[in-house]
Amino acid sequence: MSLDGTLFQKSGVISGGASDLKVKARRWDEKMLNQLKVKKEKLSDELKEQMKQKRKESELNTIRSQIKGFETRLKYSITDRDNMVRVYQCSFPAIFVLLWGRLKVKNLIS
Repeated sequence: MSLDGTLFQKSGVISGGASDLKVKARRWDEKMLNQLKVKKEKLSDELKEQMKQKRKESELNTIRSQIKGFETRLKYSITDRDNMVRVYQCSFPAIFVLLWGRLKVKNLIS
């Protein structure tokens, strides 16, 4: 046995020591690296999914805004229509009387 923990057997087999620790450490590093790669892939997938959700929320907000605009335009159009109907209903009898009077003046109606 050496100072660094290497065991030399009579058959010629050498085990333990600093070189064996390096091999074991490398195995641990590779295992940790693989775990980190898996975790990175999982987090990347989650990020992609969240970005899709964010885009969908943005599109949804745009559509909601357009709907509000259409509702406002519809409200004003209905108000304009109602005002025009009232104006024509009020002015139609006056126009009829005016035209009737003009026709009488021209002696077209008895």
